Amino acid sequence: MSEPYDPYLPRNGAGPAAGPSQGNAKTAAIQAQIDDTVGIMRDNITKVAERGERLDSLQDKTGAS
Repeated sequence: MSEPYDPYLPRNGAGPAAGPSQGNAKTAAIQAQIDDTVGIMRDNITKVAERGERLDSLQDKTGAS
């Protein structure tokens, strides 16, 4: 007879018996992706701020308000 369905156990068989190193490796990989994304977002924010400064400067040069 098959075991009852348990939504809290992964289906791929990687339960607690899979060992902590597998979970740590996945966590480290996800953290690396998060760090990369945060870096990209910071760069984007810096670029947006610089663009705003350039637009303000251009607006001042044209005399538009």
